[in-house]
Order: sequence, then structure tokens, then C-alpha cells
Amino acid sequence: MIKVSFRSANAADDICNILEISLTNQMEIEQWLMEQVQTIQFDSMDFPHDLEAFYDCYFNSGQEETDARKIYHLLERSLTDMKQVLFSVYIVDNQMNQINEIGIF
Repeated sequence: MIKVSFRSANAADDICNILEISLTNQMEIEQWLMEQVQTIQFDSMDFPHDLEAFYDCYFNSGQEETDARKIYHLLERSLTDMKQVLFSVYIVDNQMNQINEIGIF
């Protein structure tokens, strides 16, 4: 499974709102990612720490390593000028334990 974590540099900001306004043209980030990387399927989401400044979404893929790298590079290019958005991409097991870090930005 692929885990994509987003967080706002400012803990008071709603990370999903920032992404929808500045990146996805009002589309939910998981839908936008699936349109960009068509070999992934949305699995689940989480607001860790119960704060809107943090958002994790999980995807299934038949080619996890390749798709995780595609997601990382897509976000790296797309979010370069958005210093208020930090993200990381991981491959995790079914218990959501980190197995492989693809990248942190």
C-alpha cells in the first residue's frame, strides 16, 4: 500500500483546503492523484493527531514502488512553489507500518 502524508507548515491551516485551492482546482487530493497516476486506487484516509494540518491518504497499486515514485515526483514538481505544504510518500504494509520511505519534501 502507498501512504501519502501531507502537512501544513502552519499548524493552524487546513491542509486539504490549501491543496484544493492551490493545486487540484477544488478536487479532493486523492481523486486528483488517481487522475494523475491512473494505476492507483484510493483505499482510505486519516487525519493523524486529529488536526486539520495533517492528512494521510492510502492507495492500492499493483506496482507500488513505481507508483509511489510517480506520486512523489508529481508532488515534488507540483508543490515546489508552495512552501506551506510539506509531504512524504511511503510504502506501508497492511498494518500501516512504514516499510520503505520514497521521499520527504
